[in-house]
Amino acid sequence: MSPGSAPPPRLAIALCADFEVSGRAEVGPLARELERFEPGAHVEIVPDLCHGPDRAADVISRAHPDRLLLGVCTRPQAPHDFQALARRAGLDPFALEFVELGGAPDLGTATRIAAAAIARLRAFSGSRPEQLKLRLLSFEHKRSRRSLFTLPPSTYEPVASVDRGSCIGEERCGLCVSACPFGAIAIAGSKAAVDREACASCGVCVTSCPAGAIELPGASLSQVEAEISVLLEAEAPRLVFACRGARQDTTGGTPLSAGWLPVEVPCLGMVTPGWILQVLARGASAVALLGCGERCHSGRAAAGGNRVDFVRELLSLLGETAAAQRVSLLAGGVEPPPPPAAPVLPGGARGGVAGGGITLLEPAATAEAVAALAERHRAGPDVSLVHSGSPLGIVSLREETCTACGACATVCPTGALRYEEDAEGEAVVSLEAAHCIACGKCVPACPEGAFETLGVRAGVELAGLAAGRIALKRAASARCRRCGGAIAPEAMLSRIRTLLEGEEASAPLLSILTELCSDCRALH
Repeated sequence: MSPGSAPPPRLAIALCADFEVSGRAEVGPLARELERFEPGAHVEIVPDLCHGPDRAADVISRAHPDRLLLGVCTRPQAPHDFQALARRAGLDPFALEFVELGGAPDLGTATRIAAAAIARLRAFSGSRPEQLKLRLLSFEHKRSRRSLFTLPPSTYEPVASVDRGSCIGEERCGLCVSACPFGAIAIAGSKAAVDREACASCGVCVTSCPAGAIELPGASLSQVEAEISVLLEAEAPRLVFACRGARQDTTGGTPLSAGWLPVEVPCLGMVTPGWILQVLARGASAVALLGCGERCHSGRAAAGGNRVDFVRELLSLLGETAAAQRVSLLAGGVEPPPPPAAPVLPGGARGGVAGGGITLLEPAATAEAVAALAERHRAGPDVSLVHSGSPLGIVSLREETCTACGACATVCPTGALRYEEDAEGEAVVSLEAAHCIACGKCVPACPEGAFETLGVRAGVELAGLAAGRIALKRAASARCRRCGGAIAPEAMLSRIRTLLEGEEASAPLLSILTELCSDCRALH
């Protein structure tokens, strides 16, 4: 620990004593494995933990942790009772995590998902008052006998929050406003703000923000990245992104019992194609999305299918012969698919792509994963896919009508489009395809829209991603007759002359605009 830095959070792990695999008690070996994985943690085996909130309170009183992981056989019917006890003990309400171990097919799998939950807890940075919402529970919710004597029964729900310093504002972005299914985000003072009462904690805004300015306690990108990184250490793992509200008591058993490693998310609406592609690029043999079907409260169930279709089509174009087996969409009551064979790569190699840590922030998540998968399958540069489910965009520009004014770059939220002067004094409008999110904000900003100068489609072009930043338009800059400084691109001034041509009253204005820079105009 560096001087002056905060000490790492204290972690306690409580494991239900009833945990077993295939009829064999395995809680002792599991505890020892977790002690090896997390040497500084306080690990306890607790009788009847699944049904006894008081048992969790006892662990808190003994260990005084900042983070608490409860390894249970099945999720408790009244998890809010555990949260209430933890809260009264001074624990952050989202520093408490349940990990269901009862459906694990073997000790190794149970250890892996518990270790992943530990990593997720370790990455939790704590919640702030504005990220908490107290909700009173109705009689429809499962409640313990104890909660009947506590009036009114309540629970804390997370609320998304915006880092106004990182938010790039309405002029260049505002994408979270249209992305929120509940209308909980609005622009206040040019920056995004969240209505606490309207927020339903779905997390869709988190992955719609290209600046990474939105955080949801318990489901931040850093937490999910940490969890997935541990799960991917397994041999050719199969990951299932499961909506928190999905029925996991499927007729064919839970995804965990069928060999899928679960990653729970508030809503499938926050799972982007980049998440799926990142996992596949780093060695997973398959990825599934488990939704809650018609019970989806965000209305984003259809989006999951569209994103799966995009990933399947892209994988097929890259050379994957079993794309439908690699990526699947499940719903409650549907039996998980059988495990697919490990992917066979060109030359007979198997496995994934080695590299840096996983990233889930778009558009980098999709762009980096596509590049890795293309290299893995030795795909040619001509691969191109236009699809509404793509998080990336394909930009087209008519060079003959573009005036290099740079208006498109001023509204681009990710800097995919950029306007600058090069060393020779030329005005340059450039594009980094890997940064384009197909938001389309640049199209109405273009003053030459009548000529359809600029166009954007959702999709992926491998050649564009591989090219890096390229110049779309170069134009010589006119120089000021007084100081010699740059005025504007000649193409832009030529367009202004065309618009004002023949209007005698405009001649003095035209002379000022086309012959003097902005500084010298003030002296004129």
